[in-house]
Amino acid sequence: MPRMPKPPPRAPKAAQADPALPSPQVVFGANLRAARLKAGITQISLAAAVQTTPQYVQKIEAGQKNVTLATAEALANAVGRKAKDLLAPPAAKKPPE
Repeated sequence: MPRMPKPPPRAPKAAQADPALPSPQVVFGANLRAARLKAGITQISLAAAVQTTPQYVQKIEAGQKNVTLATAEALANAVGRKAKDLLAPPAAKKPPE
């Protein structure tokens, strides 16, 4: 039986997301909620400011919706923050010594 040629090398695997880290939509939603509450804004007022529904804002804050960059920027501006700040994951806690 003739020898089969070696298969070509496989491409390197794409970096896998760390399962310990929350998804970007969960991070954005949690940060949006914290910023909204700190600013004293209701979901209804925030929704009106960005011309969407309170239900959509609630789903974003719950991490159930992906938002466009334009929506992320509008939401961030409405709560007095920058979109990049709302995308930042929570700081890692130091383990006790």
